[in-house]
Amino acid sequence: MRTLLLAALIFGCFQARAMDKKKCGDLLEGKDVMAQEQYRTDQGGASKYVAGYDVFLKRTNFRDQVEIAVGNYIEAKFHRFVGPSGSTRILEIGCGNGEMTVRYLRELRNVLQSVAPKVAANFKIRIDLVEPAQGALNEAVRAIKELDPNIEVRAFAETMDAFKENAAFRDSEYDWMIGSYVFYHVSPTIIPGLLEKLSPLGTFMVAMGSPQHPLRAPAPLKALSKHGDSNAVASVLDSSAVRSKFGVELLNVDTEVDLKGLWNQSTGATTDGTAYFSFIYNHDLQRFNNEERAALDGLLTNIFNEQGGKIHPQHHLFWVWRK
Repeated sequence: MRTLLLAALIFGCFQARAMDKKKCGDLLEGKDVMAQEQYRTDQGGASKYVAGYDVFLKRTNFRDQVEIAVGNYIEAKFHRFVGPSGSTRILEIGCGNGEMTVRYLRELRNVLQSVAPKVAANFKIRIDLVEPAQGALNEAVRAIKELDPNIEVRAFAETMDAFKENAAFRDSEYDWMIGSYVFYHVSPTIIPGLLEKLSPLGTFMVAMGSPQHPLRAPAPLKALSKHGDSNAVASVLDSSAVRSKFGVELLNVDTEVDLKGLWNQSTGATTDGTAYFSFIYNHDLQRFNNEERAALDGLLTNIFNEQGGKIHPQHHLFWVWRK
């Protein structure tokens, strides 16, 4: 089961790009050369980070909300997702265990059957999965084959930097490219090169958390973590190198996280809460300094008193296509 999306989530952090525990361990130990330093957990918080991701997944609806938003977009822009001869060629960077991959593919098939049932009957899907964690990659392949054994899956247990030199990438173009919460771990500077592999009507989708995450509002807490910060991706997509050739659209996806049972005003964070907040901030909660702890307690007091213990982080879906 995927137990990490370093960052992702929060919303970001979400994997929802999802990573499994092995993947998480690889990142924390610095084995993944594509992991960005600012998203690494301090040594003392590593185990809590993994546990906190599990807590997060039980308390958020982000996966369902993102899936719905992707399905709605596919339906509205259907022509961008159907390649030549009634087929589509997909590339996903950092698929993790494939949980979100299956959700995206399911939406594509549902829209096909609804909008173009005659096309759907003989529609062919080929997907290239790039994921350096072999265990997670194997799970992703199995999950896709369980969804539809007719989907052609090519799996590459390597980083995107390595895959760019692979003949399979150099000789391909894609109708749909997916970067689902992966740019917490991979530098978004690779995006312009990826875009050159889009087919004439193809689309590149990037899912990230909004930088305006409610748990990062106080300055002392915002300084702890970049979780949920899509600014680096937005900056690349707004560059002249991208804007001169590609159109870019940003969709906001509203989500909910229920914090009840993670903290109370009299005793502070519970065991699950300690794990969750360590995950959110990439920093062991028990190592917060006085200023950081006071900021968190004040923030949570307001959230529980005014919002019933629920927060509503936004996720961002960037859609990019050739002009």
